[in-house]
Amino acid sequence: MRKILGVGILLFLGLQAGIARAELFAVDVNAEAGYYNASGIQNGDDVNRTLAGGTAGVRARLSFLFLNAMADYQHFFSNADVFHIGIGPIYKFPIPLLKPYIYLNLGLLMLKASSGALDPEPVSDLAMKTGFQGRAGGGMDLSIMPFLVVGAVVDAGYHRFKESGGLDYSILGYVGLRI
Repeated sequence: MRKILGVGILLFLGLQAGIARAELFAVDVNAEAGYYNASGIQNGDDVNRTLAGGTAGVRARLSFLFLNAMADYQHFFSNADVFHIGIGPIYKFPIPLLKPYIYLNLGLLMLKASSGALDPEPVSDLAMKTGFQGRAGGGMDLSIMPFLVVGAVVDAGYHRFKESGGLDYSILGYVGLRI
């Protein structure tokens, strides 16, 4: 029984090694558009506000093996800006044409918004806020050419500023370059 179990474990690990291939080095740059929602934002009072709506932005990733450094900027059409920079693991599934991936990212979040971008609307604009954010997500690249992709990404996370914190999520489509 032990021999069968040992052979089974070795076979399983061998199959996983084939699946868990990683690119040695990759650079991704995406032009994105979609929907972003962040809750639990306070503007100098105890009222939790939500920032939600359509966005356009850019996301850049630098990957080395399974490590992923990411910078993500989104501009809301309602006149707000969100910037995230962080680091974490990424796993890219080895499927030829459709290239699904999942990631986890921890880092810094910066947010600035006009009063009209928040719900309920505060009396004054939201000054620049800086905090921490953890996010997890997944997406799929569809290769148009070896260096050009279209795709979609969904992620969700938690952000924490000095006085408040909340959940956030985004659903974005993109056109991207892969180097």
